Amino acid sequence: KGFVVAEFQSLLRTKWLGRDVRYFPSIASTQDFLREQFREVPLGTVIVTDEQGSGKGRGGNSWTSPAGCLMFSFLTKVKEGTLLPFFQYLISLALVRAIKEYPHEESLQNLPIQIKWPNDIYSGNQKICGVLCNSEYFEKEFHIISGVGINVSNCEPTTCINQLLQNANIKNLEFSRETVLAEFCNSFESMFETFRIEGFAPFNDQYCEHWLHSNQKVVIMEAAHEVPVWILGLTKNGYA
Repeated sequence: KGFVVAEFQSLLRTKWLGRDVRYFPSIASTQDFLREQFREVPLGTVIVTDEQGSGKGRGGNSWTSPAGCLMFSFLTKVKEGTLLPFFQYLISLALVRAIKEYPHEESLQNLPIQIKWPNDIYSGNQKICGVLCNSEYFEKEFHIISGVGINVSNCEPTTCINQLLQNANIKNLEFSRETVLAEFCNSFESMFETFRIEGFAPFNDQYCEHWLHSNQKVVIMEAAHEVPVWILGLTKNGYA
């Protein structure tokens, strides 16, 4: 079925994020649409679709749009350019929280979903979500157009949230795209209000709790020699 705007709105607890939602059964790209229209729409506008013809991923990669995948873009803005590198981290964390902290479902805390730096969410070695952020400087503010694609009920091409629920023997719950989008908005809005004042520091520890990379061994080249190092966290500039 198509995305049901009324169902999404009934679950929304925000002041501004998602209050203007624009649904398209099919669109070339929610990200491109919002990048073209950001001067004309209010803060917090969400563009959501059932099907994308030219979905965008990081580095110019395409993002497929199988039925059951939640695909949306939304508009926010900040004044400090130093916050921009951390924005995709904040979104990734909010998405994980939207699932794992779903009300009255403590069993979700152990669901195997983790953040893969810088902008993906994985379950094991399978990608289930990607985040893309673009910014435009306009009227002395950075307008951030953020796009998300998350597998809610489509098991292909990798796996999805509802399949993970079945694997975890959580039988009394199934997520809809409307629920995931509403819970993301509910989580992200309050996080964003803190972020734009205090930066990413209040979220750093929780982000690292939910990522794949703590104590991960990697090899770097230094003076033509391979040097093993271990990842401990994020630098102040946002690098792992």
